[in-house]
Amino acid sequence: MVLDRTSVTTEINAAVKQSFLWGLGGVLTKAVSFFMLPLYTHYLPPSEYGIWELLDLLMSLLGMMLNMGLTAAILKYYAAAASDEERRRVASSSFIFALITGLIVFAVGLALLPTLTHALLGPGVTSLYLFLSFTVSVMAYIATVPYTLMRAKDRAQLLVTYDTIGTAVILTLNVVFVLACGLGLLGVLLSPLIVGTVKTIIVFYWTRRDITFSVDRNRLRQLLIFGGPLVLSNLTMFVLNFSDRFFLREFRGLDAVGIYAVGYKFGYMLSFLLIQPFNMMWQSRMFVIHKQADHVRIFRNMFVLYSVLLVASGLGLSLFGPTILPLLVDYRYTSAAAIVPIVTLAYVFLGMGYFLQVGMFLACRTVLIGLVSAAASVVDLALNFLLIRAYGMMGAAWATLFGFLVLAGGSYYCSHRVFPMPLGIGRVTKALFLAAVVFFLSQWSVVQTPTALLLWKTGLLAAFAVLLWAAGVLSHDEIATFASVRDSALKAISRMLTPIGWARS
Repeated sequence: MVLDRTSVTTEINAAVKQSFLWGLGGVLTKAVSFFMLPLYTHYLPPSEYGIWELLDLLMSLLGMMLNMGLTAAILKYYAAAASDEERRRVASSSFIFALITGLIVFAVGLALLPTLTHALLGPGVTSLYLFLSFTVSVMAYIATVPYTLMRAKDRAQLLVTYDTIGTAVILTLNVVFVLACGLGLLGVLLSPLIVGTVKTIIVFYWTRRDITFSVDRNRLRQLLIFGGPLVLSNLTMFVLNFSDRFFLREFRGLDAVGIYAVGYKFGYMLSFLLIQPFNMMWQSRMFVIHKQADHVRIFRNMFVLYSVLLVASGLGLSLFGPTILPLLVDYRYTSAAAIVPIVTLAYVFLGMGYFLQVGMFLACRTVLIGLVSAAASVVDLALNFLLIRAYGMMGAAWATLFGFLVLAGGSYYCSHRVFPMPLGIGRVTKALFLAAVVFFLSQWSVVQTPTALLLWKTGLLAAFAVLLWAAGVLSHDEIATFASVRDSALKAISRMLTPIGWARS
């Protein structure tokens, strides 16, 4: 039992460390970006903010279609390669493929630019906006290969620094272009083009010895066969995350898209704070854990602890987000506060759903991942059409929630069929129920002053922690593991602060 607990604690400590590294840069840059909302919402009218949101989503969709699952395939086959020569074949084959397909897509996109602008953004919008975003997206796609090679080499700290500096420069340029130069949305789109060009040159320089101009057709075929089915998953995930904006544009206009996007950012905080850093680590770590004799126990404890953290964080965002939002944004955007709790709960389900795909990955049944995601996206599209037409932004938020719930449920069912593994679903469901009770209690508050409301909600959040303990959601082993991880994290933070004298103060 001691050995089992030790192995679980070791793996979770490793997972937390890697997730922290991947998340640190994202948290810092997203925090700065988040507090830029007063600038953006003051100087950009809701219609321009809506165009910016649609461009961002369209380029995300383009990236998913181009990627062809290359990221996951490179990580798998690069790690499995037995020699440096095999690793170079993986790198070179994937890079040549990305370069050729990227250039073809760029040429076709330029030829169709006016038509695409009218179809995707509506009449009266200049094609320059789409051109700038399109150029950045294709460049980022080609740079995906060297960036993924850096991930495969476990250069997380370097990449986090690279991404953090890049984002900080983009935000600085946004201030200059929007505030000082008065360029509005044009300035916001110019910044990533400038920084993206420099970042692409740097990441190619780092990996120049890994990439040659040769293609191993057999290796490329393996990469595409493994990653190909994930394209369907990626595309359907786009539908689940972002298709609501296009329905809003159609039924309620660009202003509604802009306001909804601001509220969505609050719920989306759960993604960049927890889900994305965890997934960056998890894509490769799950295969390492599977090799261990007690992998079932490790997977179960990790799922319960991760899910409880998602639920607790989601509850905190749902309690405080609607109160904070009106303080940060221009008055034109304050109606977005109503969607924050719904979108936050949706991302709780999404985070769990990603973990619950583990059985399909371990069984090499990536086709099932695509099918589950497709089923969830069909539900989401149908609900978007019905609910957004009738209820606008609130309908969009509820459609997102139900789509992610279908994804999580379908992922658990299919993973359990191909790779049976008890994950403590009952205890996680209990945590969700307790969080729902606490949230509904918060809506019955009789206090009105900001200070009293803050104290009331803080007390409710503390009460949730007590309820988790009283209901036995976490086992003794999981509590011990949590305590160990907490202590390790505090020691790591202390070591980070000691060189600058903070730890001694």
